[in-house]
Amino acid sequence: TRSVSAFLLNRSSDIRLFQGCVNIGAIEIPNTVEGIYRSAFEDTYMCKSLTFEAGGTELLSLGTAAFENNGHEGVLTLPSRVGSISYDGYIFEYCFGVTEYALNSDNVEGNKLSVEDGVLFYSENSNKCLVSYPDANPRTSYTIPSDVTKVFCNDGFCDAIHLETLNVAPANGVSIFFDGYSCTEMDNLSTLNLGGEGHIIIYWYAFRTAKSLKDVVIPENVEVRECNRRSDERFSRNAETDIV
Repeated sequence: TRSVSAFLLNRSSDIRLFQGCVNIGAIEIPNTVEGIYRSAFEDTYMCKSLTFEAGGTELLSLGTAAFENNGHEGVLTLPSRVGSISYDGYIFEYCFGVTEYALNSDNVEGNKLSVEDGVLFYSENSNKCLVSYPDANPRTSYTIPSDVTKVFCNDGFCDAIHLETLNVAPANGVSIFFDGYSCTEMDNLSTLNLGGEGHIIIYWYAFRTAKSLKDVVIPENVEVRECNRRSDERFSRNAETDIV
């Protein structure tokens, strides 16, 4: 455990420690680990059990593509001690077996993760970001909470294949940003309801390859913008996660 922790704590920007180790069947993250960086467990798609040891006392950082294409099945319980995550996304993209997210009882001061109705959120500087909607959740309809200000690129609703209806209605005074590639490959999405009293900003490629989408009404509170994947100008970036 000690040696694994030391590797994961390495601040290298491109560590890829166990990337592509397809025969790993289970992963348990020790509660002493403080950083899981870029692509550390990417493409571990035969791993059917991803667990985090409870009892951690230090904040944890999650890097780009840390668990992309991991094979965990069922509820994924994360530690409630995450202080920073990469805004590049991909963290739980292609996790096709996750039905919902949950948090353990660590409750370390400075934790920025939360879960509502099985959906994972991250809050920073009064901004509430929807990080990941679980790919295998069986719901066919979902309404984004009216106080959400950002849907993560390369994660968000990517591959939420069961969703047929997505409702977006930000509250008065709230601007919600749909980053580029934040809602791609939603194969069964047929209805996109845009409304509310706030402002909706959709970046290029946000709903790319939503093959079943038929009719979309664009109300006056919707703005479409060119982008390089994400809406960085609205969100401060943590120096520690910039390197992942």
